[in-house]
Amino acid sequence: SILILYILVIPLAIQCTRIDINEDIIASIPRGSDAGDRFKSMYAHFPAGTLSPFYIYFHPGDGKSVFNSNVFAKVGKLSERIQKETACKVDKNSVSSPAYLRGKRIS
Repeated sequence: SILILYILVIPLAIQCTRIDINEDIIASIPRGSDAGDRFKSMYAHFPAGTLSPFYIYFHPGDGKSVFNSNVFAKVGKLSERIQKETACKVDKNSVSSPAYLRGKRIS
């Protein structure tokens, strides 16, 4: 009975090795489908990052606290650099970080 269970599970195990982890919602919707076309249309009408936000996690290092002005300043500079260097147009009011709240620098 265990041998039969293994035989039944082998095809699933093989498929698990082929799984592609992807956070792009559009890539997971079949091309040419109605849902894909509607989702692309929605993407065109919402500000960048609204439907597929991205997150950057900042780790200051082992034993170091994030609650100091040096780390706070670095996060602020990183937030500004991301806004300037990204290819997409980002609504500054949609940017939030420990140094920014709705596009305004916290000091």
